[in-house]
Amino acid sequence: MKNLIIAAALLMPAAAGAQQNIKLGDMSLNPFISSQEQADSNIYLTDKNVKSALINRSAIGTDLKQKFGSRLDLTGNYTFELLSYSQKPSINNAVHNNASLGLEGRLPGDSKVKAGYKFLSTTDQATSQDTARAKRIERDAMASFEAPLKGKFGFGVNFGQTYQDYHQPSFRVLDRGELTVGANVNYMLQPKTKLFVGYTYGKLDYQQAASQTGNATYDNFNAGITGKLTGKLVGTVSAGAQLRHLSSSIVPNHEAATLDYSAQLVYTPMEKTEVVAYAKRGNVETDYVNSHFYTSTLSNLAVTREIRKWKVGANVGVETVKYAEKVSGDYSKRFDVNNTAGLTADYNIQKWLKASFGYTYKYRASNTAGMRYADNIGTFGLKGMF
Repeated sequence: MKNLIIAAALLMPAAAGAQQNIKLGDMSLNPFISSQEQADSNIYLTDKNVKSALINRSAIGTDLKQKFGSRLDLTGNYTFELLSYSQKPSINNAVHNNASLGLEGRLPGDSKVKAGYKFLSTTDQATSQDTARAKRIERDAMASFEAPLKGKFGFGVNFGQTYQDYHQPSFRVLDRGELTVGANVNYMLQPKTKLFVGYTYGKLDYQQAASQTGNATYDNFNAGITGKLTGKLVGTVSAGAQLRHLSSSIVPNHEAATLDYSAQLVYTPMEKTEVVAYAKRGNVETDYVNSHFYTSTLSNLAVTREIRKWKVGANVGVETVKYAEKVSGDYSKRFDVNNTAGLTADYNIQKWLKASFGYTYKYRASNTAGMRYADNIGTFGLKGMF
């Protein structure tokens, strides 16, 4: 099947290059096809018995856009992906199916409603040559409503629900559902800039009795600014706190309070040059020993520059990972530092065909034995967009 996808990538552009998409009335379909070769020096992310592999990622799919009059838009995506490994293919090879649909409606009075659904039939990376990839189904649903209040004030409400459903019995302890309901009030500081304050209630339910010590409810509070911050700077900056109540006593008094923040900024110092800064601190679910979440503090900086048909870039990132409680039989809490650095280059061979090159270095330092690793990844890929 992988060879058929690669062959299609070579044969389809001649016929599809002129049309760029498929029109069915008001519906637009934008098929794409890609193949990426990857050389990975440490596919199991370990410091012992390190294994390297050549990996092929081949994908085919389409984007969809449909307008229903002037007030309602439908968008969608479907991707079929094959992963083929030179190392232990019976454990590492995988098939992924990803699909999504989204609706956006514009109502009278500058109100807006959105709804979306995502379905992923995917896998988590194998952790050793003796453990197969963890197959899982992920389903995500969301809905939101935004409207003006009075003068420069406005408000919004949102809803989200996520399910994780693992196939293999050994991973069923990770089956869980998460519900979020939130609201915010915003103030139009400038025509393209808003201040906001918000609150979100969350409920996390593990499905298996063995993992229900991870059940929790939480309250998120945040405030920030979003939109055009200066003439050349756009993005969102927010800060707040999460108050998490766990059903078990893996943390003192069943309560964990975490200060969090988020920043996503795009700075354009000159034409065809972008500097993207990203920072985030918050809690993340995990499957490590008795832990059910860790606090991640992440920062990343990326620079890209377009030069004729080339788009070149560089990025660097650091993430600290602090686990909530002591590991059984140990006196310390696990603490990791994940470091990444990379170079990228895209070349527009034709309007519909792009080549990409990349190199990524990853290194994890940890106070827990067996959790340290280094990894080097080189990639080359082709993508056709019709």
